[in-house]
Amino acid sequence: MPDWTLDDTQWRPEWFSLPAYAEKIPAFLRILREADDINSIEMARASLEHAVALSHGLHEGAYHVIPFLIELLRFRESHAKAEIYNLLVEIACSEPLDEADTIVGDDGRTPVALSTACRDRLMQVLPVAWHDLANDDDEEVVFQAMDFIGAVDPDKRRFVHYLRNSAASFGDKCRRNAEDWLAEYDSTDHFPP
Repeated sequence: MPDWTLDDTQWRPEWFSLPAYAEKIPAFLRILREADDINSIEMARASLEHAVALSHGLHEGAYHVIPFLIELLRFRESHAKAEIYNLLVEIACSEPLDEADTIVGDDGRTPVALSTACRDRLMQVLPVAWHDLANDDDEEVVFQAMDFIGAVDPDKRRFVHYLRNSAASFGDKCRRNAEDWLAEYDSTDHFPP
């Protein structure tokens, strides 16, 4: 398990949809890291979503939470991993409440648009998501990894090619999801077979 210093992280109240979330973020992340209880995991994911991407309104806290979520994807199994992908999809589909929202970039000096900074961090998840899409035995993890890749990966041709070649090998739920993604791309982007 990752050896985090969650309590050392300065979770600022202005980063979240409600200031009170700042003191609760470490507990939610610990639940995602350690819990086996499905209800606790779902509650932690939903609480984090409300804190950083409430009603698809992106808050700066998302930028600071994503690295912890990436680490969790590398070692958590099944239900927790599916819930983490679910949260990452919600972050990916959210937009800043103010288009002018910027944060200080990783270099500690340069202002960066919040949406760009989050997108850059979400791109770091793609290798893990592609691995899980191709190799995980849990259908819910595969389903959520597929949704994450569909929402984030700029290489739509690769995604469409993979789904066309692999859809038949998926379980029912994932096969239907792959068919939905293919129908969406075929109707808008016209990728040749």
